[in-house]
Amino acid sequence: MSTLTRIGRNVFSNWAGFVIYIVVSFFLSPFMVHHLGNTGYGIWILVGSLTGYLGILDLGLRPAVVKYVARYRALGDDLMVNRVVNTILVIFSSIAGLVVIGSLILSYFSADAFKVPPEYTGQLRVIIIIVGLNVAASFPFGVFSAMLNALQRFDLNNVIQISVFLVRTILLVTFLEFGGGLIAVGLIVLSAGLTEFALKARWCLKINPTLEINHRLASRETFRMIAGFSAYTFIMSIAGRISFQTDAIVIGAMVSAEAITFFSIGSSMMEYLSTLISHMSMTVTPLASGLDATGDNARMRQLLLVGTRYCLLVILPIGCAYLMLGESFISLWMGPQYGPSSSKVLTILMWSYFGYLSQYVAGSVFYGLGKVKNLAFLNLGVALVNIILSVILVKPFGIYGVALGTAIPLTIYGTIIHPIYICRTMKLGLFEYFRESYLSPLLAIIPFAVVIAVSRYAFEINSYGRFALVVGSATMVYAVVAFFYVIEPDHRSLAWGRVKALFSQ
Repeated sequence: MSTLTRIGRNVFSNWAGFVIYIVVSFFLSPFMVHHLGNTGYGIWILVGSLTGYLGILDLGLRPAVVKYVARYRALGDDLMVNRVVNTILVIFSSIAGLVVIGSLILSYFSADAFKVPPEYTGQLRVIIIIVGLNVAASFPFGVFSAMLNALQRFDLNNVIQISVFLVRTILLVTFLEFGGGLIAVGLIVLSAGLTEFALKARWCLKINPTLEINHRLASRETFRMIAGFSAYTFIMSIAGRISFQTDAIVIGAMVSAEAITFFSIGSSMMEYLSTLISHMSMTVTPLASGLDATGDNARMRQLLLVGTRYCLLVILPIGCAYLMLGESFISLWMGPQYGPSSSKVLTILMWSYFGYLSQYVAGSVFYGLGKVKNLAFLNLGVALVNIILSVILVKPFGIYGVALGTAIPLTIYGTIIHPIYICRTMKLGLFEYFRESYLSPLLAIIPFAVVIAVSRYAFEINSYGRFALVVGSATMVYAVVAFFYVIEPDHRSLAWGRVKALFSQ
């Protein structure tokens, strides 16, 4: 299978799974808000943020699975693949026990730390324990998910994830409809998580018969080799938790649990976009690791430039729609009472994410190369500034201050600091990087924005039908411009040839 075909298969499977997730979440989110209430739903988001911090015990080892398994597979060294997997399995099994203890401690202190109504304190404690168990199980079983990615079987990972997700959704809707509450939601999520983990482990062993699970294959030498890389990915993991899972905690501690719901609606739309771009860019890491192992620097450079351009090609229309139609969409989706407040959060965050998300492909390349030391400390600096600004700005500006606390450091990092670092590391001129990766997508988005602006002026967008008409028309114009102006000529020829072959059958 060619590199382009492999990447295309992986990206398509990631996006197919993501589209299903978005469509289901589109209906599920308002359903959960209305059945759990603003406070109940806010507590659910808060628990996710709290237990998410237990994920820092990952120690950066999961990305190490992808890097080193992909590297040693490219070199044909099955023994080292087994040593890497078993070494990390032993470590993660120990960490799982620490996570259980950590969730019990969080549960004990949580009710006094956050502004939660007394009738919810018992549920808060139980939910933290349940979700903590799910996080604990994700450590040892997460090795198999990472290995499937290292084997470039993102498609299989996605089939399992989305199948379990759909079953989980059916159970959530059924139990909530018949009066179930937060505890029922937690138990369903835990059961679904355990099922997903077991399926991934089974398929990983089936498609990779040379894999042997044996703790005797774990070794200190292998851990020392991994530690140099994982130490910095661990720092990046901490930075990510602080940057993107602290907001709900700050709001819960300094405003109210109810206010988290209004913030999370806008921030969740940014999370959807981030996940979409992550699913696209993560396919680059095992490929970059393989190119690094074989010393193919020319293809590595092309991978960075073209990948970043395609990444921006996806970010720009969605971001533009968020900015121009965000309030209309949220009012239709969640209800008119959420539109004004949540759309302001969305707008503040979106401006900062244009530059930040466009760097995802470069980040994936650096993961594959193992060059993450400087990025780790840069990300940690961004995270610390984020939390300081959020705490300072939440009092005068409420949830908008928390959004600004996230947006300001991300803007500086994503549009100035990270591009300069990329160019110095990859020996690229800043102007060349901008010209090859950014210029054509930025020009191509202009017709898209014009169509939306004219439509908003012509009529009020007060129904899903009108919203779909406006976005659909703008997207069709954008797709034509992007296909002939942004896509690489050989990629365009390949795509056009497959379309003709499809219609000729």
